Amino acid sequence: MPVPAGLPPPLQAYLEELESRLSGLEAPQGFTPAFLTQSSQLSAANAAAHAARVGLATDLKTLVWSDGECWWRADTGAQIA
Repeated sequence: MPVPAGLPPPLQAYLEELESRLSGLEAPQGFTPAFLTQSSQLSAANAAAHAARVGLATDLKTLVWSDGECWWRADTGAQIA
């Protein structure tokens, strides 16, 4: 979206830079469903393969998520693997 003309120069410069940064963001690729697993199956290796994924650890009865380096519990925030 172009920045409107007639704005004060500092505001126009700020909005132009903001628009430039926002246009550089990647468009969402859609949703990935959560998966069922056991906590013993979660490792650092598969955390990298499943970065930004959410699953349900049935033995822990909680959601788990990967930051690309390790798995975390959603209920306590504790690191799993």
